[in-house]
Amino acid sequence: MIGGITFLLFLAISSAPKVFFTIPYGLASALAIFLSGLFNFSAQYIFTFRSERPLKATAFRYLLLVGFNSICAGFLADYLIHTQGWGSVMANVLCAFTITIFSYPVMRIFVM
Repeated sequence: MIGGITFLLFLAISSAPKVFFTIPYGLASALAIFLSGLFNFSAQYIFTFRSERPLKATAFRYLLLVGFNSICAGFLADYLIHTQGWGSVMANVLCAFTITIFSYPVMRIFVM
């Protein structure tokens, strides 16, 4: 449930360049990862993992993960859209999928 809502939030934000033409695709993807990541952290911390670590330590580690993911997703989306000719939705779906596969074990072991 949390993952689905996070993904919908991500797709909505990453599609901003279709409405606001001055926003670059890479920036929209990076912002989508960051903002949906903040939602995801809150929900995962409270409901899924029920973390035993202090919120301050967990939040800092999660911000590092989200920052890394945001930068990687921004570059990957920009590359796929401008170099490979992918549509923005497909490029962002691939970014979200890749980040999900990478982030879950990192979150489970390192963050929470």
